Amino acid sequence: MASQPHDTSRHDNTLAVIRTLREQGPVARVDLGILNGISSATVTSISAELLQQGLITELPPAPPVPADAGAPRR
Repeated sequence: MASQPHDTSRHDNTLAVIRTLREQGPVARVDLGILNGISSATVTSISAELLQQGLITELPPAPPVPADAGAPRR
């Protein structure tokens, strides 16, 4: 049975996400979508599969930067 077009594009998108993570290191899901030209829903679905397979791990969110952080006042 031949691959369906959806199966091929899904496979290509999965490979693109993996390649981006290997080349760039940790990347936010929204940025994975932008970098690869795919929807955030697709990135979320692919990420869930890769997490379940143990191929990627999810980092905890970065702590927020305090509003008064930055250069000291003069």
